[in-house]
Amino acid sequence: MAIRGPPQKRQMRSMITNWPILTGFVCASIRPDPAGRGGGGAGSGGTAPADDVAMNAMMFGSKRAFHGCLRVMRRRLQAHGLTAARFDMLSAILRDPSCSCPQRELRDLLGVSSPVISRMLRSLERLGLVVRERVDDGDRRQKWIKLTAAGRERILKARKELIPEAMRLVRKAISFGKLDDAFLHMCNLEDYLRGMRTEFGDRASLSYPWHPDD
Repeated sequence: MAIRGPPQKRQMRSMITNWPILTGFVCASIRPDPAGRGGGGAGSGGTAPADDVAMNAMMFGSKRAFHGCLRVMRRRLQAHGLTAARFDMLSAILRDPSCSCPQRELRDLLGVSSPVISRMLRSLERLGLVVRERVDDGDRRQKWIKLTAAGRERILKARKELIPEAMRLVRKAISFGKLDDAFLHMCNLEDYLRGMRTEFGDRASLSYPWHPDD
């Protein structure tokens, strides 16, 4: 059946046909607005503006995707005695060949406050995964963080198993059944996430480089 209507609506319906994920957006955009916004005015039972609904959908979807990522990886992390936050911190320390870094550097890498860093490090110290040492650089408050042998072994093993698995799960989730396009989708997703993080003021600088063959 031919698609009728104004060019913009025809284009939207054509996109829906080829990209089912948009169906929810279009259905939501014409749902009655309880507050009566839209053409009918307050209390008239109008429809919510499409741009408002789309923004709500994007924010809600991003939030649910975040919680979904934590949920699907939680059991895998627990098998290594780690949480997502501990995995990131140990990975940040592992970046340097010496498996060590200044404590203040972790604050910038992870984008969290100094008290949060101190609390996380105390937990890792109790687990025997890191040690904190004072350095003689003129600032007695500054500490140097080092992975213990057990900490290095733990994070290397966890990264070897979990990073490829995480890549596989994301690749499958965003390829819509067309794995040949996975690399393009992964690149686009990374760009979108980087843009959102920048716009929303995320300060974390830790990165996880990846390769198409990962």
